[in-house]
Amino acid sequence: MRRMAGCALLLAAAQAPADEPRRLEIGTTPSDQADVAAAVLDKAYRRLGLEMQLRSVPMRRSQQMTDSGALDGDLIRIAAVSRELSNVVLVKVPLYQFSLHAYRMGGDCPAQISLAELAQHDVLVVRGLRAAETSLPGHAHVPVGGFEESVRQLQRGKADYALGPPLSYEASFRRAGIKDYCAIPTDTPPFELFHVLNRRHAELAGRLEQVLNDMLKSGEMAIIRQEAEKRLRGR
Repeated sequence: MRRMAGCALLLAAAQAPADEPRRLEIGTTPSDQADVAAAVLDKAYRRLGLEMQLRSVPMRRSQQMTDSGALDGDLIRIAAVSRELSNVVLVKVPLYQFSLHAYRMGGDCPAQISLAELAQHDVLVVRGLRAAETSLPGHAHVPVGGFEESVRQLQRGKADYALGPPLSYEASFRRAGIKDYCAIPTDTPPFELFHVLNRRHAELAGRLEQVLNDMLKSGEMAIIRQEAEKRLRGR
């Protein structure tokens, strides 16, 4: 009986407080790394007795709407974004990591390209993808709305390169049926992606961070990510 009472107390502690909404509206821009992060967060939120409802929003608008409180949170962002906003809380457990690659059409691919060299070209950059936006000077940017649009524009010769995360770009090339392209590593360090919540959910952010830390330490997070990436590569 004492053991059952203890389990009941633990379950109650994991559930959302009575005044907390059971469903949170989270902004996201469709991408493959977002799908991987969503698989991890969905499991974590459910352990807290909460449901995550994803709303498709352009990257920059999702950041702004989370800051204003129109959205409960922003699915994934680099840590620097949270420092630019005044009314958000960063959940300090990385959900995904990537290095920037440059993409161009054709073969004869170099082993690496520097940002200094890329800055001399027209480079497609997805709006709101701060890792890419902050890595190049503005004069080199050719802004686009998403990864699939970027691949189409690159194929049409609208720019010399595209810059961004490998998972999303290579999936976009695959879905477009394009095989003749170069994926070139850049000289940037890896970027980590984090979940962001509006400041009114500061207490929830702490509880979510604890759940995610447990998933990270146990290896569960890595398994979820691997399974999600495998599904994405197979579609």
